[in-house]
Amino acid sequence: MKRRILFTLAIALAMAATPGGAQVLRLSTENDILSRSGPADDLYTFGIAFEVESAGSGWSLRENAFTDRAAGIRFDETYLSVRRPLPVDGPWNLSGELGLVHVGEGLFGQNVQNAVHRAVGSDQVELEYPGSSTYTRMAITATRPVDSNGSFTWGPSFDADVVPGFRSWLLVTVDAVWQPRGRFAVELQPGARFTSVSYDALEPHVASSALAGRASVVFDDRIFVTWSYNDYGDEREHVSIGYRVPLGGRTRELHDGR
Repeated sequence: MKRRILFTLAIALAMAATPGGAQVLRLSTENDILSRSGPADDLYTFGIAFEVESAGSGWSLRENAFTDRAAGIRFDETYLSVRRPLPVDGPWNLSGELGLVHVGEGLFGQNVQNAVHRAVGSDQVELEYPGSSTYTRMAITATRPVDSNGSFTWGPSFDADVVPGFRSWLLVTVDAVWQPRGRFAVELQPGARFTSVSYDALEPHVASSALAGRASVVFDDRIFVTWSYNDYGDEREHVSIGYRVPLGGRTRELHDGR
């Protein structure tokens, strides 16, 4: 599984690096360091993502690490997806994703978490992985931006993510972007999340409906910091940081949907 994912990612990177529009490599990592709704380093404790964007399309590899210390288990969710804009007439912007989700021992997971813990002097987390399973994934995002003036844009947004047999969710938000200067921008996304879970180890920790939101700051269209609440349906807080590396041309994108 690991070799297959890495090989597919290499193909995606090669395809996205070819001419045909602005290309960007985006690297990000996430942690539950600010969570005040439960112990840190438990449930969705951290994530790592690699994304390539090219002329409105994209390929991504993301892994979320989940630990349940009370139950004595852990698993990693490894997402490999391709994204394309969908042609539509009217004021709405649509994009769709297709991919696979591997649940079990992932590419990073326990080894990376414990390496970080050793570096900062935290306790090691040694839990047992369940058997592996793989699911298909389909997702769609719909946004309707309204440009109210030169520096402020807002509009409704809908993110639907369907992984049959594992988990599906709908995120409804109002996206507001304020860009007072060319090298600095702020995005706020208050809303609500609705989640349905079919995976037994995850089901006790996920709310069927709850408030959700994100607040992002972007510097120079490259460095971004995002605070999020209830991004996974577990009503916890996370902070992600990342860097976007231009591979050719220049793009502008703040939305960090899952």
